[in-house]
Formats: sequence, C-alpha cells, structure tokens
Amino acid sequence: MNRIRRTLIGSGAAALCWPATVLAQGPARIARVVIAQKVNEKSRELWRAEFAKHGWVDGRNLAISSVDIVNAPKAEAEARAREVVAGRPDAILMLPGAEMALFKRLTNDIPVVFYNLAIDPSKIGLVESLRRPGGNFTGTSHNYELLNTKAWAMLKEIHPAMKRGGSLGEKISDNDFYKAFPKAESIDQESMKSAARFLGIEIREIIVPKDATFAMVVEAIRKPKPDALMIDWNLTKIPGLMAFLEKAGILTCGTLEVVRNGGLLALTFDFSEGAKQAVAIVARILRGEAPATIPVYQGTRYGLALNLCTARAMGLTIPASIRVQATEVIE
Repeated sequence: MNRIRRTLIGSGAAALCWPATVLAQGPARIARVVIAQKVNEKSRELWRAEFAKHGWVDGRNLAISSVDIVNAPKAEAEARAREVVAGRPDAILMLPGAEMALFKRLTNDIPVVFYNLAIDPSKIGLVESLRRPGGNFTGTSHNYELLNTKAWAMLKEIHPAMKRGGSLGEKISDNDFYKAFPKAESIDQESMKSAARFLGIEIREIIVPKDATFAMVVEAIRKPKPDALMIDWNLTKIPGLMAFLEKAGILTCGTLEVVRNGGLLALTFDFSEGAKQAVAIVARILRGEAPATIPVYQGTRYGLALNLCTARAMGLTIPASIRVQATEVIE
C-alpha cells in the first residue's frame, strides 16, 4: 500500500551561531559522525548548519564525513558499512532502507540514527519500543498507516461515489526494504485493509513490473476498474499514462512528484522536520545519552499538494475543507 517511501533533506539554511559557553564547555576531543549516504556540498552545508544549532561545529568539535552506502550495489554497500563500523564513529546517521538491517547485523554498540522512516520501527523489530528503543538504534519516523488512510478519505470526499481504489506499483516483496524487514509487507497490507474497512471501499494492490510499459499498466487496471489510484511516482514517467488516467476519470494520489506530473493530490509528512529532529538526537548522543533511552521521534506535521489543473480537467470540485489544508497548489 505504502508507495511513499521517498525521503529528502529539506531543512532551510541556518545561521552558524552558537553560545560561546557551549564551545568553551564542549568536549576536548572531536566527535565523529558518519552520514551513510551520498552527500553533495549543498546538503552538507545544511547538515553542518543544523548540527551547529546544537553546539556541534564541523571542523571545531565535530567531524562530519559521508559514505555512500544507501545507493551502492549490495556487495559494495556491505564492504563500505564494514569500513564505517571498523572506524568506530561516535554515531551513524542514515536514510531508512535495507541498509539499516546491514548495520543492525554489523554492530550492536555504535549508535545508529535513522530519519524519516515510513513505518513504525518497533513493528519491524528495529527497536524494542518507540518510547524506549532498547538498543543502539533510534531516530525519527512517520505514521504512514494513518496518513494513507487520511489520503484515501480525502479522495472519497472529493469523489463520494468512489467504491474501488488501487495501490499501483511494483510488488512490494521485490523491494529490498521488504526483503530486509519482511514484517513490513504484512503491516502495509493490513494498513490497506484498515483504510478500506474504515471508508467502506475496496482497495486492491495492483502489481506491475519495474519496467512496466503504458500497455502493461492499462491492462493491470482494466479488470479492477479503480475509481482512484495511489500510484508509484516512477510510473508517472511512462509517456501518456497520466493523461490516460485523467481522461479515464481515475483520481491519482502519491508523492509530490506524482502531483507535479499530473496527479491530483499528495499527502506527505514534513521530511525536514524528521531530518532536524534526527540531528537533535545525534547531538544528545554526542553529549553522552544512550540511544537505548532516547525515544523515536514521531513526525506530526504533514503537507498537502493539490493539482487544480488536473481537478478542472476532470471536472472535480475540491472541497474547501481540503483546499484550506493545502501547502502546495498547482494552478
């Protein structure tokens, strides 16, 4: 069900200012943090600015480095992860993904802080509980089970006669994340069933190959005849598909990329909030707190994107109760 597993860093630029007392009382040694993903110069500056807010200044009392593990081939990812662990950093900061299972296997004492995890980490065995993680992992996550239900509720409010919905994308068990954390698949399926029961609609998973063509997608949705689709953003790249769905009167929901490519709406959490809170957690760890006792931060702010061009083309009226919540509107 949950096709919205794309994460990004969105924290705005921050002034590099900190109390002199913090620097004077800071640790004599330089703390080391490894960001386990590719980091360009712009995002590096954002990370540095965020750490500086907490008194940790790169090049002064902090050394930030990055190793691209998230996007590396599987064998190379493990080799790089082993090097990171062997280097004994004070903390590892990372995007959520299958690589979390890799670090879970390689170390039980180096703090690992994930950010913007789109599932309850306690349900997949990453931590013992949200309030008390109990190990070397903690971080920030979002309740996408609740958010997905809210998205379907908005679609039904826009189209009250809606009876059938579909989650359109590749088979989730083929995704590396689900292979690493197999419990996640049943959680997503139950989330879809819960939303269907709550709204009184039928929601089905509609599977297409990773390299699906226009004809393949049309054939996949022909039998279930959905009134609305939660669609994987990669599919919006298929020439003519979004125009076809619009003409067929099928409402589409997904990530911001889906809306910007012609989808109707996107409901997603504030990823910058998750990244900033993750830095705050790392700062606490660098000051001596154990990750086992730092609660997983649950994101609360979300954004709603609406494509009013698509709505007009489909003859849809977006209720005022939904429009007032919009944080991004495409006219």
